[in-house]
Amino acid sequence: METSNLSPAYPIALKNLMKNELLFHKLTERIRINDKGGFACYWRRLPVLYPIILRKMKINREVNVPLFFGDKMNVITGEVVSSILMSFGYSEVALTALMLKLIGPGQSVVDVGTHFGYEALLASRLVGETGKIACFEPNPAVYQLAQKNLNKPNVTVHNAAVGDHEGSVKMLNKPITESAFNSITDSAEDGAIDVALVTLDAVLASREKPIDFIKCDVEGFEMEVLNGCIQILTADKPFLVLEADIPSENEKSTKRAGVIADFLSQYGYEAYAFEMRGAELIIDKLNNLKMSHANVLFVHESKFSAIE
Repeated sequence: METSNLSPAYPIALKNLMKNELLFHKLTERIRINDKGGFACYWRRLPVLYPIILRKMKINREVNVPLFFGDKMNVITGEVVSSILMSFGYSEVALTALMLKLIGPGQSVVDVGTHFGYEALLASRLVGETGKIACFEPNPAVYQLAQKNLNKPNVTVHNAAVGDHEGSVKMLNKPITESAFNSITDSAEDGAIDVALVTLDAVLASREKPIDFIKCDVEGFEMEVLNGCIQILTADKPFLVLEADIPSENEKSTKRAGVIADFLSQYGYEAYAFEMRGAELIIDKLNNLKMSHANVLFVHESKFSAIE
């Protein structure tokens, strides 16, 4: 097939994949070592032996650990995502691989629900000095740690939740070790705190370049986020990765994923499943591929060929 017959998105995505080929190889090699175990695995984990011991002793402490792409980040020994990062040097392997495929130099990325900053740190590496990363983390304690990890010239971290209007909203304020499960709440639950609420369309209205990629992990608040970025969806047509629940054993997608897919279809988006199988990233239409994770990729019709 000649590239002249393809949409402009395809050669761009292919170019990005080639630029990230070395990192993709590092990721798959790390997966192979972790899966195989043995001496190579233990040797690789030697630099994180102290954090792992603290975790096993149930001592919660902030530690600095290396990631597969060369950067380091601060994590909390007793926290679930941190435990994965300590042990493996990556988290959410399918999402990591997808980012390596679709994000390249000079692009703009939005990370809604940044948590401690793993995906944003990877994106910062991928977009380089000419790219931009906008991050949103509403929990004060988590935000402070994200700021420490994302102290990069190309990253901005906003201490706010993202929704469909500007104002404030109540959010659960779980201990730092359970912070991955903080969520917006309608009830006056014990420990709920008021946090700022913004929309992506408002915060990013003066952006210098289009948004290329949005990752959103907001524990059930996805529709509010989408309703607050209609202008970005229609003007920039970014790739979207939204958490939409892990399907049950007999399902390939969830009702929640279907609701989001129906909403986005009116803006020209189609839902895709993606999964790592060995050293290969597989992308297929939603319901055609069984996934082991909660993320769904949404692609605008103008960029369908970019994921082939």
